[in-house]
Amino acid sequence: MLNRQLRQARAAVKRCKTLELRRAAVPRRLPVGQVVAGPVVKLATERMHLTSLLKMVAYQVESDLFRLVTPHYKRAEDEGRTLVQSALASAAD
Repeated sequence: MLNRQLRQARAAVKRCKTLELRRAAVPRRLPVGQVVAGPVVKLATERMHLTSLLKMVAYQVESDLFRLVTPHYKRAEDEGRTLVQSALASAAD
């Protein structure tokens, strides 16, 4: 029984080494054109601009709420943005 387990362990180690060598031969990064058979689909520039615009507006709203909270919250400098983000993420019950 011990011999069989020893052979199985050696076979497993050999398999691991073989797999590690195969993995080492695979490049870390591949160009998308090599992986995708069809044409590469990119987001439309307008959609990317809209996404950026929405992020900027959301940040501006967060900043405005932060300024409104600051006079009423002692630790606003340390935790003001976290407070606003938590309030915006809550379920609003």
